[in-house]
Amino acid sequence: MLSVHVRRTVALALAVPALLAGVAAAATPRVTNGSVVLRTTDDAGTCAAAPTAKKVAGKACPTFRLYYAAPAHPTALVVVFHGHGHNGDQYVAQLADVAKRYNAVAVAMHTAQLPKGKPAYRGPFDSVDEEARDAASAIAWARAKYKTGNRTYLFGTSMGGSGLAYFLDAATRTAAGDADATWVQRVKPFPLAGLVDAEGIGNLAETWLEATGADPVSAAEIEEETGGTPFTEPDAYRARSMALLTPAQLRATGLPVVAIVHDVNDGLVPYNQTLETRAAFVASGIPTRTYDVVFKDSCSQGEQTTLTSYAPVPGAEGQLCLAGHANENDSRTPVMRTAFAALGQMLNGDKGYAAHVVNPLRP
Repeated sequence: MLSVHVRRTVALALAVPALLAGVAAAATPRVTNGSVVLRTTDDAGTCAAAPTAKKVAGKACPTFRLYYAAPAHPTALVVVFHGHGHNGDQYVAQLADVAKRYNAVAVAMHTAQLPKGKPAYRGPFDSVDEEARDAASAIAWARAKYKTGNRTYLFGTSMGGSGLAYFLDAATRTAAGDADATWVQRVKPFPLAGLVDAEGIGNLAETWLEATGADPVSAAEIEEETGGTPFTEPDAYRARSMALLTPAQLRATGLPVVAIVHDVNDGLVPYNQTLETRAAFVASGIPTRTYDVVFKDSCSQGEQTTLTSYAPVPGAEGQLCLAGHANENDSRTPVMRTAFAALGQMLNGDKGYAAHVVNPLRP
């Protein structure tokens, strides 16, 4: 089925350096790094109907901090949706690298909806809808300041895949009586130029079910974000699941291409979810680039969580050496290197692509 939308060649001998070789920038532009405080809205819809106001009825409108890196004359915008346990300030180095390599302004939202008592860098599932709302503000800011127009690329990792889905859903669902949809739709974010989903949650109901047995804290955070369980709030789970968005919604984005990156031995977001996400985009007729990361670079490579690390078989992790769910702030892992290389291919206008198997040979 996927072969209808990607070339039939499967690059069995492809390694990450080969991906990177085709996306080098011609010249390294000078980059400005910084952050800016922007207006947003919150779960209660505060100030959603007054996007430029500082106060409404005497109450201060919500704000958030946006981290960015920008060349003097960027040709595109990259919006990063961070994952669980991470936040925008942890992407500063990666934003600068994207800006330098591809002459794009790159931004990451710093979410604030954090459980009481947790350090500021911890982002729970309650930041999924927050990232979506803040992304709308980020796009409006970048368009006004850097004239990026419709050359907008979205990049989501892990839980950020759920944030991506909520952003797309909010931009395409009926806005009547819906503050989040109203806020996102005011900037008219479509058409998009590209999307990269790296080890992303594609079906939040499945993630909730798995978390109820293995990670009750995350299960509780998901319920707080959605207002209940998949049985009591099915629409809330669907809106946060890329694999469950309708073909009409996905086509409305105007996306010319998407890239789906996943490791085959993910210990946090099961590999089957990426297959579901791929199927949704293929059913929508959107060209889909796929990247399956098989092995680590070496058996001792850390910063990734694998299913075999939980295996009761002694030594299974060291023997199999399979790539796992990457720490999204460690660009040395095969998954994150591949995800940023896939983004680079899009930004450089690469028209030719295949279904890729990355690191297919045992290290």
